[in-house]
Order: sequence, then C-alpha cells, then structure tokens
Amino acid sequence: MNKKDIYQTMTERVIEQLESGVVPWVAPVSAGLPKSMTTKRDYRGINIFLLWNAPYDSRYWVTYKQAQHLGGNVRKGEKGSPVVFWHWRTDEEMAKLAQKTPNPAPCHPFYYTVFNVKQCDGIEAPADDIETFEHSPIEECERIIAAMPNRPEIKPSYSDRIYYAPKEDAVYIQDIRRFTTPERYYASLFHELAHSTGHEKRLNRQESTKHREFGSADYSFEELVAEMTAAFLCAHCGIANHAFDQSASYIDGWLSVFRKDTKILLEASSAAQKAADYILNHSFEAEEQAEEKLAA
Repeated sequence: MNKKDIYQTMTERVIEQLESGVVPWVAPVSAGLPKSMTTKRDYRGINIFLLWNAPYDSRYWVTYKQAQHLGGNVRKGEKGSPVVFWHWRTDEEMAKLAQKTPNPAPCHPFYYTVFNVKQCDGIEAPADDIETFEHSPIEECERIIAAMPNRPEIKPSYSDRIYYAPKEDAVYIQDIRRFTTPERYYASLFHELAHSTGHEKRLNRQESTKHREFGSADYSFEELVAEMTAAFLCAHCGIANHAFDQSASYIDGWLSVFRKDTKILLEASSAAQKAADYILNHSFEAEEQAEEKLAA
C-alpha cells in the first residue's frame, strides 16, 4: 500500500468513528494505551485512536504471524485493525534515494493489520491488562432502567467509550465490572439515557440545542442537560454521582458558559427534569398546573 492509500485508509477509519458519534481522541485515562503483545511497547500516534475504539476489552495486540510465534492463532473469520508505523530513513538510505528521487521524504509509512488477543486462541494477556472489579447490581437503579418507556437498546462497549449513538438509537457502555464502583456505572448509564431522551421519538430536544454550542461538546446545552439528569436520577436512587470531572478547569469552563448565557442554567435544569421524569415514567403536568392555579 502506498503512502496516499495509507493516509486515505486511516482518515476513513477516523471519519467512520466520528459519523457514529465517537470522538476517537477522547478517552478516559483508565483506558490505558494499546500495547504490542510481543514488544510490550505502547502504540503511538493515530494507532492509539484506532485501537481504542476497536470492540475488545483487552489493550494487547498482535499480528497474524506474531500470534503464531506466541503459540496461538487468530480465530478464523476475525477481522483485523489497521495500524501504521513510520520508518525513518538513515543518511545512507536518503543518499541512495536522492539519486533516483528529488527531495525524498525522510520517513516512509508501513501499513500493518493487527488483532486483539481477544480475537485469538492460545494467547493469554499479561497481568497488567485492563482491570475489572466485582460488583452487585443496585436494585433501584436496575428497576428504573428496566422500566424506562421506549428505552433505547443498551449495547456492550468493548472499548473505553461510553456514548449514545442517535442514528442507531443505542447506548454503548462497558460491563459493570469495568467500573471501580457500581455507582460510577449507573451514573454513566443514566447520563447516556438522558441523551437518548432528546431523540425525536421521545422529548425531541434537537431544536433547543442547535444554537447552544460553545466551541466544545463538553460545554454544550445538551451535555449540561445530561449531567443534570444523571444527578437527579442518582439522587432518586440514593447513590453518589462521582462519574464526572470535578477539576478546576472543568468548573471554570461551565462558569464561563453561565456568564455568557444567563438563561442556560434554568432552561437546562427544566429540560433535565423532563428527561428524568421521562426515564422514571412519571408525569407531573397535572400537579404543576394545580400549583400554578394556587399560586395565581
């Protein structure tokens, strides 16, 4: 494969992820960097983003031949993932190439196909692979999720991504054992279920969010609605909501948003309450109308 084809292949992979609602370069620190099973070296550059989003819960990878050298094999029918490496030419190589090509490039890309160890038989990942934790489900959280009307499909995420895919109307989340506490799992799931309530077949929030972007998805109106909804649902279940960033930079980001738009906080909290009510299958319209009459 020539250099142009490699650029095209890698770019198409990233575009596919973006179109599915995944920003490939945003992953939690707990994801760990993808590693070569044979050299134990971390993958670098674009390879990190490509392998982070592959549907497997191990961070170790091998080529077809490496799997055989390790005494195992890639299972028949498994599809590999592309990675690219750069060979930096020596002065001698550059001199020879300059005799044939004017201004030769100092490096050259090589395209490989790798397979996750979960796609292989006879190979066991090292002890420093992705850690899991044993938890018991929280009954009230499970009841709420099961009872949500018109609920989106909840699918397993084998990468370190947790997200709602509007085109599929599906929430992707890892197994509860991948979370350090069950509370973090349910808070994250509530957050994505909140996003799903914005779908046109539920509360149809699309129109209200069109002009509410602030240069970053982290500080959008819709993201604020989802975070507030998760907080409401966690409080309803009596669990702590520790799933989200509490750093100074995160807080400063929201402060700048609220200072620019004084309406967003009240509008987002109102939308979040509607989202929480939808997930809980509660309707308070009659009660609210009665309160309005008493207050008038």
